[in-house]
Amino acid sequence: VASHAGAAEAAGATGTSAHSLEKLFGLPLPPPRIRVRPWWFPAQELSDPLVFYLDAWVVDSMFGKDRSTLSEIEWMSQALLRVDTTDMGNLVEITVFGHPRVKNRVKSILLSLATWYRELRDQRAKKIKHLEEFLKARASCPDALHEVLKTDFKVTAYFFTWVLRTCVFILL
Repeated sequence: VASHAGAAEAAGATGTSAHSLEKLFGLPLPPPRIRVRPWWFPAQELSDPLVFYLDAWVVDSMFGKDRSTLSEIEWMSQALLRVDTTDMGNLVEITVFGHPRVKNRVKSILLSLATWYRELRDQRAKKIKHLEEFLKARASCPDALHEVLKTDFKVTAYFFTWVLRTCVFILL
């Protein structure tokens, strides 16, 4: 409790209100354009970078919207990555710095991961399409059954079973 009181006194001493601090902390910080080379990365490998382009939604899926996993990937791969949006907006430029074999390996891994995300999106789209067809068929099946029952009250059990099987087959 004492630390909270000290923080409140410090905030009050500078003349900033709690509302303006909340407003300031609520805004996302822009990513820094200038980075310090990590201690583990050799300076001579900053020349001759490997550049390739990916879709923006794929890069957001791989690294997160705020690119939070980028530093972990750099540490594990021992390569430096720079991710910049292009003028077109739907493409992202990925620049890889490092040893030539490491650059090619990182590019291969990222392209494989991008392919996996594209396939995953296609599978989800197919599942959603099948679900929509299922719901449409399910919605239309009771109406058809109701019309059959309304027109002829002497529906045999065999015909009724056939109608139900047809509805179930359409649903599957």
